[in-house]
Formats: sequence, C-alpha cells, structure tokens
Amino acid sequence: MISFLKLMEISAAIMGFIGTIFLTRGVLGQTPQSMLLQVSTFVDLNIEQLNTISKQKADYMFGFILISISFAIQVIILLADFVVFEISCTFIIFSTSIIILLLVIILLFILNMIFRKYNVQKMKNLYVKNYLSRTFKDPQLTKINIDSIKQISCHLCDFDRRTNETDEQFLNRLSKFLDIDIPDDINFSDIN
Repeated sequence: MISFLKLMEISAAIMGFIGTIFLTRGVLGQTPQSMLLQVSTFVDLNIEQLNTISKQKADYMFGFILISISFAIQVIILLADFVVFEISCTFIIFSTSIIILLLVIILLFILNMIFRKYNVQKMKNLYVKNYLSRTFKDPQLTKINIDSIKQISCHLCDFDRRTNETDEQFLNRLSKFLDIDIPDDINFSDIN
C-alpha cells in the first residue's frame, strides 16, 4: 500500500523534474549553428533569433508553472505532516492518479506548443509594427519603402496585398491589422 502523501511526493518530484526540463530545454537545444544565427543579422532581422527567443519564453513560463505546482504540492505535504493525514491507496487509485498526472503533463505540453506558436507570431507582428513606425518617420514614402513593407508583412505576418489595391489602401489595412496609426503628413500621391 502506498500512502496518499507518498503519492503526492512522487507527483511533486515528477513535476519538478519536468519543470526543470522546460527551463533548460531552450539552452540545451542550441547548436553551434543556431548560436551563430542568433548573433548574426540578415538585414535588420534575424528570424531564427526571433523564433528561438519566443520559444524560450514559452518554455520558461511553463517550466515556472510546473515548478510552482511542485512547490505547492511539497508545501501541502509539509503541512499535512503536522496533521496526521494518511489515506491508504489501492492499486486502482494509484494507477488512476498516475494516469491523471500523465494527462495533465500532456495537456501542459500541448498548451506549451500553442503558446510557442502564438508567441512567435506576436513577435513577428511586433517587428513589422516597429518597421512601419520607423518607415513612417519619413513623410515621403518611396516605391522601395512600399515594396519592402509588402515583403516583410507577407513573409512575417502572412499579410498579402490584395489585387487592385492601392498603396494607400494596403498600408491603411496593414496599419489597422497591426493597430498602428499612419501619420497625417504621409503623402501617398508622390510615391515613386
């Protein structure tokens, strides 16, 4: 027979271990090639660095959640030692608890993957938003500015220019998508 408290101790240890894996996964997953890509730039943006940093943030967050849960379980165990609280577990209760623990861990892995994708896209949108802000500082837009905005927004945000859409309509739609204001002094009629 395994006591309920022992089961909680085992669960806390497993969650602590998995939390540690999440926290170290970003660092251990780096290869010399990925580290080289992180320190070099490709014309003002290194998409590899953006992806890596975004995914590391998700891993750190979920690692912190798991370690926090582990800590809470261990505190409960410590407090339960003061009050005699022991429940005998049968094999069915023990195996059910292990299955539930595994399902919770799988759910956390799935949530981590979803958050990683969300975080990467959020950082890409932020980069395009910052690029637009820098471009809009010069009231005289050129065809080169518009073309680079189209390429960056298509590549990073999957935001394409529509057929028969003017430059002004495209930038207005992109600005609304990214929640950025186009300055009033931008002159769309003189784009070369």
